[in-house]
Amino acid sequence: MAKQAIDEFRAAAIEFVQECGRVAEAHFGTVTADFKSDGSPVSKADHEAQDAVVSLIAGRYGDHAVIAEELLGRPERHAAAGEARFCWVIDPIDGTRNYCRGLPLYASSAALLERGAPVACAIYDASSRIVFSAARGGGAWCGPRPLAPTDGSAEKRLNVAIGSSHRKSVLATVKAWADRYAVRNYGSVCLHFAWVASGMLDAAYAAECKLWDVAAGALLIEEAGGIVSDPVGRALWPMDLGGYSGQDVPILAGQPAAHAQLLADLSAPAGE
Repeated sequence: MAKQAIDEFRAAAIEFVQECGRVAEAHFGTVTADFKSDGSPVSKADHEAQDAVVSLIAGRYGDHAVIAEELLGRPERHAAAGEARFCWVIDPIDGTRNYCRGLPLYASSAALLERGAPVACAIYDASSRIVFSAARGGGAWCGPRPLAPTDGSAEKRLNVAIGSSHRKSVLATVKAWADRYAVRNYGSVCLHFAWVASGMLDAAYAAECKLWDVAAGALLIEEAGGIVSDPVGRALWPMDLGGYSGQDVPILAGQPAAHAQLLADLSAPAGE
């Protein structure tokens, strides 16, 4: 794909997450959470923000597919995810629990996948009102500032973000990280990934997360010089979007040395 096209898609992703952020901020402090069948929270703002962005995509990119966290109101407006060359992956509000409790640690995420691999993305960080963005082969940005590769924490212990786990037992190795590393959970996988890309965190791990949680952040980290894989070191992309229906996408991401260290931990025989 031409650089101009990728840059235009990055600009569109920025526009989409800013629109989500605008809707979310308008409702902040006034909405409460309902709960979906899987126990995850959702609010009026999630639906309204997603509807606004999905309508923009339908009007501008009629031949693109869309995969989003909430149900699509009019799926016939979009191409089929398993057939289209391009597919937008949207998370209108990541961190809904925080959001509905009045805690401004939440994010909005948009990624464009080409043939199952991210090529452009953006994440809106509500805590700072900064937009992180990236383009495949073109680098990553924190607002207007290019992100330079970083490797190695300035502190003695790695700062590692770990996503919440409600449906699966936490691996013993991951539990042990609390004694070995500075473990964090800010309630938003998207924020974890954006902050790894910017160097504020060294690595992030999540076992119970979806495609919309990780598609944008994975590209951000890769374009900022980091490494992204599943927990055993396999590549995530390309993904079969035609067969995707909300399955978990376990993921390990970080700056190179941190990723290597955590991958070694996860790969070590039990008891070591």
